[in-house]
Amino acid sequence: DRYMFKRTSLIDNLLQWMALAIGLVCLLLIRRSIQIGEGGTRLDALEYLVRTHTFGDIKYSYVGPLLALPFYFLGIVTYFNFGVFCLGLLCLGRVLRPILSSLELRIFLLLLVFGSLFPFSTKEFYGETVSAVSLGIGAALLAKDAEVWAAPWLVIGAANTPAMVVPLTL
Repeated sequence: DRYMFKRTSLIDNLLQWMALAIGLVCLLLIRRSIQIGEGGTRLDALEYLVRTHTFGDIKYSYVGPLLALPFYFLGIVTYFNFGVFCLGLLCLGRVLRPILSSLELRIFLLLLVFGSLFPFSTKEFYGETVSAVSLGIGAALLAKDAEVWAAPWLVIGAANTPAMVVPLTL
């Protein structure tokens, strides 16, 4: 009976990790080539910055586009938000491992992949991904009483979406 529970638990663990991997592969493969709205504006601002070496006049923050420069020079800027999201999953998994049980951690990561804003926002060059990931990692670090490590993440998230400064200070 005890052996069967361990075996079922192992199979459940493997299936959950496989579901997470399959979700990430789907997000990686489902790309949109048309950048519209805020994503298009940010991408145009990044291209203008690279071309003219000056900041254009946009109503959005340059934090995300500046962080995306390596992706731009590699010709994979459309994968920037996917890369940020994967970094966020890794960091959150590492930070929350001592706080959550392994089952809770896997479920949390699965919810981020399948039941949040990320499946949509990783396809475009929108700013929400950088803000949400940065603020999420910063908040998780605050929960672990790691204020010094949390500060840069919180600053990046708030600088990328300045409207987040007021809620962040509350």
